[in-house]
Amino acid sequence: MGRFSATARHTGASTAAAAVLWHSGGACPRPPSTEEAAMAVYAVTYVYAEGSAAARDEHRPAHRAYLDELSAKGVNLCSGPFGPEDEPGALLLLRADTRVDAVAHTEQDPFRRNGLVTDVQVREWTPVLGPLAAHL
Repeated sequence: MGRFSATARHTGASTAAAAVLWHSGGACPRPPSTEEAAMAVYAVTYVYAEGSAAARDEHRPAHRAYLDELSAKGVNLCSGPFGPEDEPGALLLLRADTRVDAVAHTEQDPFRRNGLVTDVQVREWTPVLGPLAAHL
């Protein structure tokens, strides 16, 4: 999963500077295979269950291991939690043939299997501009 540096994230560094930091960390997603490039990208949002912080901590290693598996398969392009001032939840960018396939990937996530996610929204997303668009 690509990450901006803590400095860029917390100081409001410019988008271009953040992109340089992101790329220089080697975190840029691997280029998609020809087969993957034909697949759609889906923006998936999770809303976490109220009072689930301790349970998420307990299941986080399995959750991250699952997302790492999806990353290795070229399915999870990027994922992470929303900031502390936002409703507890997360954003996942998934590559899949269909919306049904994208939903199926989320259903195997340990957070979902353990009832820690109360709402899931899955939207097809078309990356057009910005440093990530060329890699997705």
